[in-house]
Amino acid sequence: MVAEDKWIGSPKPDGIKGNHTKIPTGLKVRDLIDMEGGIWRHSYIKQIFEKIDADRILSMHISRRFPPDKYIWIHSKSGLFTVKSAYYWIKAREDQNHLPIASSSDQNTAWKQMWNLRVIPKVKHFLWRTCTESLPTKSGLLRRGLQIDPICELCGETIESTTHLFLECRSTLPVWYLSTLRLDLHGQQFGSFKNFLWTMLQCQPIEYIEMLGIIAWRIWLARNKWCMEKKRFDVMKIINEAQRMTLEMYHTRQPPRKDAKERKRPQWIPPPPGTLKVNTDVAVFHDGTVGYGFVIRDNAGAVSLAGARREQKQGSSTILEGIAMLFAIEKALEAGFTGFQVESDSKCLIEGLQGKRKPEATWNVILEDVTQYANMAQCTNFIYVNREANQLAHALAHFPKDVDVNLVWCNEVPSSIEGLRIDDRTQRERNRETVEKMKLLGWWLMLVGTLRLASVWFGFFDIWALRVAAHPLYGCCCSGIHINRSKVNMCRVISSIE
Repeated sequence: MVAEDKWIGSPKPDGIKGNHTKIPTGLKVRDLIDMEGGIWRHSYIKQIFEKIDADRILSMHISRRFPPDKYIWIHSKSGLFTVKSAYYWIKAREDQNHLPIASSSDQNTAWKQMWNLRVIPKVKHFLWRTCTESLPTKSGLLRRGLQIDPICELCGETIESTTHLFLECRSTLPVWYLSTLRLDLHGQQFGSFKNFLWTMLQCQPIEYIEMLGIIAWRIWLARNKWCMEKKRFDVMKIINEAQRMTLEMYHTRQPPRKDAKERKRPQWIPPPPGTLKVNTDVAVFHDGTVGYGFVIRDNAGAVSLAGARREQKQGSSTILEGIAMLFAIEKALEAGFTGFQVESDSKCLIEGLQGKRKPEATWNVILEDVTQYANMAQCTNFIYVNREANQLAHALAHFPKDVDVNLVWCNEVPSSIEGLRIDDRTQRERNRETVEKMKLLGWWLMLVGTLRLASVWFGFFDIWALRVAAHPLYGCCCSGIHINRSKVNMCRVISSIE
């Protein structure tokens, strides 16, 4: 049932947050879906739900396969119940004041996990300052001897401490709950932010902790802007900025290199002759909307089809990358293309499609959707590629300005990103052109050098001829032809003087 069950969002779904009065009794989720088109009934949803719930519902992905509903255990990545996940879930719900981390070795492990998070250094430093109570909160400044009002400026209810700001303030709690983490901290007592982070490190995957740290950092930045500049504390803006930042860091992660000199810039590699390659990418904008882009090219790099779309959508980076790939395959099928390769910079999604990674419950549905459409299109294989070799699809994902509008180009791309299409070629082609240019440059330099050398020798000969003309005795010792040449040159000198 729509009003009673927890079915909105992932990985931790929840129920309706707004008013239930307009929701008809016995309404089911399938009543909100246009079963023929496989899309949400936008106008009906906006009519019976409040805006906060309507936006969350419309941002959810609908599988056009309409798979049967099933129960999942939200406290494990696979969605299956395990005793281990249940133990950690119960442990996380208990009061951490009575269950401190026992040994120093455990604390060292927790610190090491925190410093090894794959986030920007300033986020790690922020988490360290938060755990050590060294942030300049109101209580921290008061403890250092500053005479200030210690009351929290966001809620105005109690003293602003690190624990209150991030875990208890009624202004920041909705950020945790409405984010993709779906953290409900109401009524939970952790004692300190350090205990809270240590508990999460024990029972949540590393991607979850990274998102948690970024959200906490964005909360701190928004708090500072409110205190210093009186800029509004916008919950959805904090969530969107954290999601965009997470996606950008996900794309920029590079495997460690043993030798920096051996590093080569990745390039787009054309498919085998007679086949096509589809590149896809996704972009998250500041207003919370998501952009999808794709391009289909042949062995020569010529564009056969390109497209872009922008819509209101939420989800993990893997889910959004899957939706972008689904969008590309659908448009390719509509244009009649089959038997192509699919390339993306989402390593998690590509490994799931290749069968190398077991899918998580949160993105298993989108993985099955992509697999079904890929089988219909007779896709030959799925390839993971670095972001630098996926520049054209990345630019197309950022191209659309309007929401819910499909943009498709046949045999071309927008003129504003045409330069990327020209630049996005293989290293082999660029090396070949460079070699040809260097050959031409070498021949030109040889010609110029030969002419300069010839001019130098002619100059030496003219100097010798003048010396012969100026010294008759020296000229008499020379052959007749040289004397005659000297006389001619002397006549030229005399005529020039006159």
